[in-house]
Amino acid sequence: MKQITLLGEILVDLIGDQNLNFSPVSGGSIFNTASSLAKLEACTSFISQIGDDFWGKYLLDNMSQIGIDVSYLSITKDFKTPLAFAIIDSNGNASYDFYKSKFNLNIENNNFDNTGIFHFGSFFSILEENQQIINNIFNVSKKNDFLISYDPNYRKNFPQSLTKNLINNFKNSSIIKTSFEDLNNIFGANNIKECFTFLKDFNPILAIVTDGKNGAFASINGNDFIKSDCFDVKIVDTIGAGDNFSSGILFFLYKNNIFTKNDLKDINNDSLYKMLSFGNTIAGECLKIKGASIDKQRLLEVKTSTF
Repeated sequence: MKQITLLGEILVDLIGDQNLNFSPVSGGSIFNTASSLAKLEACTSFISQIGDDFWGKYLLDNMSQIGIDVSYLSITKDFKTPLAFAIIDSNGNASYDFYKSKFNLNIENNNFDNTGIFHFGSFFSILEENQQIINNIFNVSKKNDFLISYDPNYRKNFPQSLTKNLINNFKNSSIIKTSFEDLNNIFGANNIKECFTFLKDFNPILAIVTDGKNGAFASINGNDFIKSDCFDVKIVDTIGAGDNFSSGILFFLYKNNIFTKNDLKDINNDSLYKMLSFGNTIAGECLKIKGASIDKQRLLEVKTSTF
């Protein structure tokens, strides 16, 4: 059975209100995507590193309960499980303060034998110490013919010196899912049309740009982009909305057995619209709750109503 394999950071999000009352939840941009994929009952494998400590055991238990395959999770005594303190403002937006250790992962090529889609992104994806691993995965994907999906989740405070790694990730990805904010920060894009102009230079098969309340946009093979409107929901906070959008996109591909470049190239605009709509639906469910972890039963209800 083909699976979705994800690589990224998993950490403990300590989410606090303005009175500094904190509640721990499992977090990390790519982990949030993996979590919803597993709850949607996609075969999901997550590659990361945690410490052999209290918070590492907390995360491991959480992943096991969700149903994520942790066979390739590195658990080491000399690594402290990362923590992120998130403070929510009155508009539901979060600001973060991170406490992290340096990753030291060892990934074998046979970790990807059953992979149909590989997904990665965020700050983890451009750190210098992770580039050898990521480039090796690019080479394995060419041999095994699985799809590479990338979500840069780029922030203004990312060091400019790491931009070369960001560009390398763009060039090697079949699927680029990004946001208008990302592309404004990276390239100075001023509108959605400019976003797709910039992305076209990297020749992805599927390019997706999200723009918050303005909806989501996508293009196949560099053709004209289409739009799917977002859903009007009462926003509790915005944590993980983009990550959950990604899970909707990836699950749509998984459910329709789209695991190769040729499969991806054959998607028509009708399927493209349905994919965007499903991504928006999952993101909307995330916006209704505190944090990024959507209840499994609710996700299954959404899945049943769509597929």
